[in-house]
Amino acid sequence: MKRPESQTSPIDGHRRGVLLMVLSIFLFAASSLIFKAAGDMPGVTGWVISLARGAVGLGIVVVFFWPRGQFQPTHLFTNKLLVLRGILGGGNLTLLYMTMLELGAGRAIVLNCMYPIFGSILAAIFLKEKLRVVQFFWMGLAFFGLTLITGIWEQGLDINGYYALGVLGAFVAGCVIVVIRHLSRTEHTATIFSAQCFYAVLVAIGPVAAHPQIPPPAALAVLVLGGILVSGGQLSMTRAYLYLPVAQGSSMQLSLPVVTALGAVVFLGEQFSLIEAFGAALIIVGCLQMVRLKHRG
Repeated sequence: MKRPESQTSPIDGHRRGVLLMVLSIFLFAASSLIFKAAGDMPGVTGWVISLARGAVGLGIVVVFFWPRGQFQPTHLFTNKLLVLRGILGGGNLTLLYMTMLELGAGRAIVLNCMYPIFGSILAAIFLKEKLRVVQFFWMGLAFFGLTLITGIWEQGLDINGYYALGVLGAFVAGCVIVVIRHLSRTEHTATIFSAQCFYAVLVAIGPVAAHPQIPPPAALAVLVLGGILVSGGQLSMTRAYLYLPVAQGSSMQLSLPVVTALGAVVFLGEQFSLIEAFGAALIIVGCLQMVRLKHRG
């Protein structure tokens, strides 16, 4: 995608990109906290949250991007990679929100932020991208942090299965990154984003219909608000990359687990032990160094 043609200086453009990226981080964090709070309301499950997020995001794309010709709905069925991106993205959303409702927003986002590691491994296998020795060190550090936050050292293999779902969600997100790298050469961002939304609805609508329970109006309002916030975060992040290098933008995004975890502690009363906090820090540092080394290479 070309950088926007404007009269702003490079310094002003960089400042705008940083502000947009910071805005996206807070919008993503706020949406996670709101969706976690919605999970305590009657009739709201991980499937319902995934359905609501997909429906609201798709509505935003249809209203704001379709009239401009930037959304190509037929491609959602004819482009095989776009279909794959949508199914994987929809599955990742469901895994994320199921994990979030059980483990809390902070832990779920920390687990999901491991996607750069899985994305790098998959890119090395399928895209023939090289991994340096130092990258394996940071991978190992992140996986060691994972053992701390899941409590493997204390409980052995007898741990909450939702931790495994969280890691699976991060792996699926890593797969999505590899697919998006191909799609970005031929498809508009709005169409790629809409694939996630559309197939998230298809993935979730069956389980929701199998156990029909209409959430109360207050819960529906909270779900719509969360969907608007997360869509705004996605669009702000996409816009920010017009002004920022990929390495800087990706590094900034890895502050999202920190912001989300702090918000969960302050607003939702979630608690982390010192060992869990240390493990989360190792995961974030390891993933951050992986992103920096990948783009520097």
